[in-house]
Amino acid sequence: MDGAGTVLRERTVNETSADGRIVKLSRDANGDGVVDRVKDMVQHVDGSTTIDVRDFNPSGGITSRTVTTKSADGRSSTAQQDLDGDGIYDRSTVHTSATMLMVPPRSGSNSIRSATEPATVQ
Repeated sequence: MDGAGTVLRERTVNETSADGRIVKLSRDANGDGVVDRVKDMVQHVDGSTTIDVRDFNPSGGITSRTVTTKSADGRSSTAQQDLDGDGIYDRSTVHTSATMLMVPPRSGSNSIRSATEPATVQ
């Protein structure tokens, strides 16, 4: 609360590069003055896009992260997720116009535990 009695409930800051190809959104979801989520969106020269979303705890540590890359033609995308903020991607998903492949979480030895067959997307 400021001197005028105004209470900040949430705040989103939008930053865009001069050429419009890079956008950064920073969000304080509860008004405590700490950024809770950052979303970076980049359109690459080849037309592909990358979206990087990071969630933070009150002390600024990353609690989760998802990086999604989409091809210029929109026919394929890859999403990688760090579900617990340890810097290791726990899940990767690849989408194409005809199939989806889910790569399962890794075991403690960092090896894949099992595999999932591609599924046809209808």
